[in-house]
Amino acid sequence: MCHIGVRSIPDQAHRRSTMFLVGPVRQIKMMCNPTRLIATIIFLLAIAFTLVAALVLHAGLLVLVAVVIQFCALIWYGLSYIPFGRTLMKNACAGCCSSITDV
Repeated sequence: MCHIGVRSIPDQAHRRSTMFLVGPVRQIKMMCNPTRLIATIIFLLAIAFTLVAALVLHAGLLVLVAVVIQFCALIWYGLSYIPFGRTLMKNACAGCCSSITDV
């Protein structure tokens, strides 16, 4: 169970690697940009929740849910750097959902 909670460590390494590329001050400013702030907060809370669920609660299902939330928040954060990336993702998900409901 504990090995699943360690999934948060690579996520933090990813953040630090981007800090290396653009510098820590600029990275934090970009993370606090209103466009990315919600995704950043959700991502950081999901990391904390993953660690608590794995190391304190020993609840595998909660860890899995938290890791999925981390992944989704990281994708949403990354899409904010691609012009119209979030719009494209929204349209793709809407198209998939509408094709499922049409069946």
